[in-house]
Amino acid sequence: VLFLVPTFLLLHIKFALLFVLVIGLLEVVPLFGAAIGICLVSLLVLGLQGFIPSVQVVLASLFFQQITDNIIAPRVRGDFTGLNPIWIIMALLIGGRVAGFIGVVLAMPIAAAIKSTIETMRLPDELSLMPGDQLASSRLD
Repeated sequence: VLFLVPTFLLLHIKFALLFVLVIGLLEVVPLFGAAIGICLVSLLVLGLQGFIPSVQVVLASLFFQQITDNIIAPRVRGDFTGLNPIWIIMALLIGGRVAGFIGVVLAMPIAAAIKSTIETMRLPDELSLMPGDQLASSRLD
């Protein structure tokens, strides 16, 4: 979204900042939000400025959205949550099915919390034994 503002301004799109904000706000909705935002904005530009600017908006938006969704976002999500992308998609689908839009928004944090809990339950001995505890117990012997 950051790169869309100067791109829309270079293309002389009227209401460029507003249109970028619409795309950015709808990008919060995983999987389909950006596509809905791009379609909505391109239809508005088609009505305001004509066919050529509308096609330019679609091409520029799709280009930057693909870079964001396929290169930047998986690395950030994977590094931040530690979840495999397959588990992220499954969590989003299950969250959407169970609780609708709110479920989709909360799916990744809940999945990351579940993963962290499971990892903690698997390693109880390593977490309970602090480095200082080992030294203290060896001095008592």
